[in-house]
Amino acid sequence: MADEAIAKFVRAKLDEEIKRLHNPNSTKTVQLFREYAGVEFAGVWCWNNHDAKSVREDLERVNRFLRRLVEAVKADPFRNTVALRR
Repeated sequence: MADEAIAKFVRAKLDEEIKRLHNPNSTKTVQLFREYAGVEFAGVWCWNNHDAKSVREDLERVNRFLRRLVEAVKADPFRNTVALRR
């Protein structure tokens, strides 16, 4: 295989993986960096003097909140009629 073909395959695979991050979480992000960049930062990930465990917990909590918010917006029976009232 030519180097160009391998590079094209890797780019396509990375693009596919990035599309899966439309609903990111810390586990998916760590896995993506591990597989494609060979970087292991899960144990040293810090965020304003927080340890890796508390950062992951905070991000997961935010992600759960955002998922619930999206579900609530999608479930709102009046969301499509608001524009009609204006």
